[in-house]
Order: sequence, then C-alpha cells, then structure tokens
Amino acid sequence: MLHQISERQKEVLQLLSRYGVLGTKTIQMLVREATRYDCIRKTLKRMEEQDLICKVFTGSEGKPMAYWILPDDETAKGRALKATGLDPKFFRTKRVRYSHVPHESVCTLVHASLERQMPKLWIYRESTADFKNLPGHLISKNSEEQGNIPDLCVGVPGRNADPLISERGYRWIGVEVDRTNRSKVRIARRLNLYTKHTAFSGLLYLLPTPAALRSVREIFLKRTDKSAYRLRGASQSFLALGLCPENLFDVNAMRVWVGEHEIPLGTWISLFGLSEAHERDRVLLGPTGIMGRGA
Repeated sequence: MLHQISERQKEVLQLLSRYGVLGTKTIQMLVREATRYDCIRKTLKRMEEQDLICKVFTGSEGKPMAYWILPDDETAKGRALKATGLDPKFFRTKRVRYSHVPHESVCTLVHASLERQMPKLWIYRESTADFKNLPGHLISKNSEEQGNIPDLCVGVPGRNADPLISERGYRWIGVEVDRTNRSKVRIARRLNLYTKHTAFSGLLYLLPTPAALRSVREIFLKRTDKSAYRLRGASQSFLALGLCPENLFDVNAMRVWVGEHEIPLGTWISLFGLSEAHERDRVLLGPTGIMGRGA
C-alpha cells in the first residue's frame, strides 16, 4: 500500500524510475542524506520483500554482480510513479546486460551531477519519452536506426530560451561515455559522426584513462575537416574530453580538456548558453576570454 512506503523508499523508487538500473553503492551516492551502506542494504531488502523492487543477479568471468530495477509490470511502474510524483516523461525503461551495468552507472553519475547543480539544463536520457521528442535535426534517421545515439543529450538554454514553450533557444550537447578502451578507428568514426552527421553544438566525451584521453585529443586535433560550416569559429570549443567519474562530482571542480586547455566542465557548458557558434572560440581563447582571464 502506498501509505506504508517510507520517505526513503519513495526516494529509492524515484531514483529507479528516473535512472532505470542502479547498484547498491550508486543508490547510496544518490540519496539526498548521507546514509551508511548497511542501512541502504536494509532499505532495499525491505523493498524487495514488499515487491516494490527486484534484485537481479548477473555475472561475468566468475565475478557476480547484483543491481536493482523496478518490477517489469505496469502495475508496479504505476505504483512507483504515484508514490514519487515523478512525471512519466522522465520514466526510464532501460533493461541492460551485465556488461552494461557499470556503463549505466557512469551515465547516471553524470546525469545526476549535472541536473542537481545546473537545474536549468534539459537532460534527456535514452529509453525515456523525452528522448523521443528531441529536436528532429539533431540526429539523422540513419544514425538513429544504426544505434548511433549519445548516452545523454544536454540542452543548454540561451538568453532567449523559454523552457515552458519549446526547445527553441536551446543548444544541444551530446555526451558519450567509454568505460573501456576503444580502437582509434572506432573513435575516429564516432568523432566523424558528431562533427559531420549530427547537429549537436558540442560533444562531451568521457574516457577510462588519461592515456585514452590523450589519444582522442590527438585524433581530433589532427582532423582536417573541423572547418565545416557549423563548426566554423567553434572547432576548439566543440569537443570536451574528461575522465569517467567514480562518484557524484562538482561541475566546477571536474576538469575537461577543450582544445589545448584544461578548464572546469561547468565553464565549458556555459559557452553554449552565452555565445553563438562563431564566438565560442573567441570567448574561450581571446585575450579577454576565459583562458585570457584564467579558468
């Protein structure tokens, strides 16, 4: 019964409704009040006994892993939405294999950190109703059919943006997460997709190691097609490279490489709200710009 659900249980239901799949440690990070790990485990166990959530065991190479999801029936989903008051457009229906759970956890940490600290952003996650309503020009139909879509799409409001009306006035950033090393061919293909076959204003690319980050920087900086019309004046500021987070993070403490400079992630995101495309490099690199003043 809904009246028997505690506030902490409602919070867990909202997290699972919004993010789809979560491990116990990730839930511990996301709850608003600091809570000991054993207390979170007891809460989750009690919710499992009440049939509010499901514990799924999977494993690979002898390493078992457990994670939590909502029961896969409409009654349970409706009960969770009613208990938490979450808008159905944010409800996430993602179901993943074992190998995808750590990747999903990183995406969730990025998602939660951005939306909690920069609430004016629009953050759309795949497998949600909102993701289907992205501006049609962002991703080509061919790319979408082949599964070439970002892990998150972030809308940054410009001066004239009105979130109550439409996406007009928003500029969009794609977020890609690589938890494991990828081949240079695959990385180059992905960069080619974003620079030439999407309409994203920027790309945040998170990587597993500093070596992988340096490799992507080299690939991008050596490209000869960054003068494409929509990147003109923004070839340096288009791509931000960072490391995959292990915890919730401060957007002004997390550093990303943009061109030849390392700046706060929050500073980079702000470029897309304050500048037109042809002005972003100037705002970043000019004598009175971000790097001229010191990040």
